[in-house]
Amino acid sequence: MKSEDKQSALQDSQTQEKSTKQKYNESRLAQKRLNILLNFLPDPVFAINIDNKVEYINPAFERTFGWTLEEVKGENIKFIPDHLIEQAKQGTRLLYENQTVLDFETQRYTKDGRILDILINGSILYDENNKPAGQALILRDMTVEKRMAKSNQIMFNISKALHHYQKLGDLIAVINKETKKLLSVEGAFILMADTQKDQLYFYSANYRDLESEKKFKKIRFSAHQGISGRVYKTGNPMIIADVTKCSFFLRRVDDETDLVTRNILSVPIKLKDRAIGVFAVVNKNYGNFDDTDIELLSMVAS
Repeated sequence: MKSEDKQSALQDSQTQEKSTKQKYNESRLAQKRLNILLNFLPDPVFAINIDNKVEYINPAFERTFGWTLEEVKGENIKFIPDHLIEQAKQGTRLLYENQTVLDFETQRYTKDGRILDILINGSILYDENNKPAGQALILRDMTVEKRMAKSNQIMFNISKALHHYQKLGDLIAVINKETKKLLSVEGAFILMADTQKDQLYFYSANYRDLESEKKFKKIRFSAHQGISGRVYKTGNPMIIADVTKCSFFLRRVDDETDLVTRNILSVPIKLKDRAIGVFAVVNKNYGNFDDTDIELLSMVAS
């Protein structure tokens, strides 16, 4: 090989090496900038491979859902509620058909069992051969916004009912019905205090039907008993996530009705600073009761 050819080949090799290093440095810089952006993004970001195994979650995902990247990397997060599995499969099909998904409304569980209202925006990830390699999803938590919008609508419905119902009992029944929808529960109950006998009794019960309500209205118990009794006496709201683990749960109510209590939220009904009864809801349809539920039920009870 001529010296000129050798020199030209050496220059080509050096140019190629320089270009490779430049591309590598540019790639590292781009990745660093992307990581900074994802770390400061306020919405949860979730990247999975073609087998639905987690490749990446950002800090906002950790704060919102409770799992860390170390816990879930390479794993399939089981956070889709059972009643939404088919919807999730449909959403995935749409994502692969359209390459993107926009404002897909759904729900997801957190690590501690709460259920969040989620708005999903996402895109397909591709490998170097331009074949689908996974998904990148942004999961915006809309729980507070949706609950407040629902709360405002229900409070509006209750305020309208004030003008249509002359009897207090009829109005209370409307409030109970709307509260069941607001908190997504199986039953809503208003217990009032008989201060002379120091007892609590069911003033209104919205569970299954009229026959169920009649059973509840026959029941009275000491204001010192049960979860409702403790809420009434202390004036503080209370969540019991599993009544089988509650030593002061009053099983008599279940025994004398067709109610099977799993979990319960109770808040005091107050007149000025004095408790006059208890507003209780039982059996959250999905997820667990949380502080937002306490705020909403307390707002209705006031």
